[in-house]
Amino acid sequence: MRKVPKSTAACRVARVPSWLSALAAPTIMAATFIAYLPAMRGEFIWDDDAYVTQNRNLRTPQGLVDSWMRLDANPQYYPLVFSTFWIEYRLWGLSPTGYHVVNVLLHIAASLLLWQLLRLLGVPGACLVGALFAIHPVHVESVAWITERKNVLSTLLYLASAWCLLVKTLGVERDQGQEGRWWTAAARQAWYLLALLLFVGALLSKTVTSSLPAAVLVVLWWKQGKIRTRQIVSLVPFFVIGIGMGLLTAWLEQKHVGATGEEWNLSLVERSLVAGRALWFYVAKLIWPVGLSFNYERWTIRSEVWWQHLYPLCAVGVVASLWAFRRRIGRGPLAAVLFFSGTLFPALGFLNVYPFRYSYVADHFQYLASVGLLTLAGGSTVWWLSRRGRIIQRAGMIAAAVVLVLLGVQTWRRGHAYADSVTLWEDTLTKNPTSYLANYNLGCERMRLKQVKSAMSHFRAAIAAKPGVARHHYSLGKALVVTAQIDEAIEQFRKSIEYDPNYLLGHNNLGVVLEHYKKDYPAAAERFRDVIRIDPNVPLGHVNLGRTLLEMGQIPEAIAELQHALRLDQTDDYVRQLLEHTEAEARKRAATEPAARGS
Repeated sequence: MRKVPKSTAACRVARVPSWLSALAAPTIMAATFIAYLPAMRGEFIWDDDAYVTQNRNLRTPQGLVDSWMRLDANPQYYPLVFSTFWIEYRLWGLSPTGYHVVNVLLHIAASLLLWQLLRLLGVPGACLVGALFAIHPVHVESVAWITERKNVLSTLLYLASAWCLLVKTLGVERDQGQEGRWWTAAARQAWYLLALLLFVGALLSKTVTSSLPAAVLVVLWWKQGKIRTRQIVSLVPFFVIGIGMGLLTAWLEQKHVGATGEEWNLSLVERSLVAGRALWFYVAKLIWPVGLSFNYERWTIRSEVWWQHLYPLCAVGVVASLWAFRRRIGRGPLAAVLFFSGTLFPALGFLNVYPFRYSYVADHFQYLASVGLLTLAGGSTVWWLSRRGRIIQRAGMIAAAVVLVLLGVQTWRRGHAYADSVTLWEDTLTKNPTSYLANYNLGCERMRLKQVKSAMSHFRAAIAAKPGVARHHYSLGKALVVTAQIDEAIEQFRKSIEYDPNYLLGHNNLGVVLEHYKKDYPAAAERFRDVIRIDPNVPLGHVNLGRTLLEMGQIPEAIAELQHALRLDQTDDYVRQLLEHTEAEARKRAATEPAARGS
């Protein structure tokens, strides 16, 4: 009789009734769908304007082409994500429900695929892990936020590629010599090419999936105890493509998205402190998902503070301990931790990502990475129960069911926070009262709802929390204009361009106030000329300068500016009417001048 490997014997669990296994998939699907019902009723929120509601690339066939051919066509170069939005725009326009439903369905599909992949890899409790992934509240941000389509789509493609690689190409779930006759070299090559295609799709959805080949090596080491040369060679194309796309995204994050400035001026030691603290933050949220927030406090990182070094030191200590005890407890725990930390690496602070402007951590950062620790938790629990008596096993199953229900309830409750922008930012401020991001955006929502005094208080809170941000002073200035506090509004607009000399809106609104309320036309004209200097292709500066020159009696110059504005935007009826009025005024003056000379 063939000897059963120790790692395989340890994974044996009590046989699950066939009827219970048949109910598992529909139960996970139904439970997840119910848990996300509040989120599916939500409106568009932050960043959804740039991705969907105000994204002109979704309106035309050329926009779809640009999404693939131009790196700067959208906020990020994830063309597969924007292609799905392009299709959905033709199906349900700007109704948010359709986009939410698709996100939830993608999340459910990823959860079921994760279950099947882990089952084929021999992970005990694979079904439990799939259920945990499906309804864990830490994933609500990725699923309920339409902008994070990139997370759910890329993860589904990532898992599909991993399944093709591990199960169909490398066959790590099969005992040596047990392949069927169908298992030919041609079949393996076909599955390999499909895996590569799915991997490219995942990268074109979100490049955090570039960690896949490294994760595959970790799984191979876990299952086999070693990594063969041919396996490394087979993953070389994945590494090359993944590293290339990762470098491209890092470059775009700085050059196009704007991840540069003092917020990212950290030394290597400080970045290590961020990484260590972030790792433990994510572990804590997985274990105790309470107080979840759309925007967490941005830590103050100081290398001279001794206790901050404990986070990375303890993280390294855990990895070292798991390595030292790998023969006693198995390779699985270390593999899970390596997967978790390795997948999180792009979001740990060593690379510049734009959200670090507001916080070093975010729930959606650990969507894919959480698979590692959830697998460790679910697999270890079922493995431990399998070595106990029937009564303890049943008690453990009931406890697991209770945990899943509690997690589902928490997910359901968390989904209400994504009802609309006002609700989201109010919820954020209850968890993070000093969040300048939440205060500023809630102020903008209050302005939209004509609640000007409330908006002003939030803008002032944003300025207090984060001084020197041009848009904070600009928005406060707009609110002050509405309440007729003109002098203070002028002061706020001046501060906005003091902090950012190229802040176009600050120059423009300062010019408008000087023109309309102070009648200081020369000063207003200078501000509008600055707008044109900053961006000559924006009609706004030419229109306002033309109108101001008309007030100053410089009609030919005014006509030239308005004509330029109309060439930039031929659909603007206001500019067309203003130009017609100005040209009529020019003809009127031309007609009166000869009569004046004749008299």
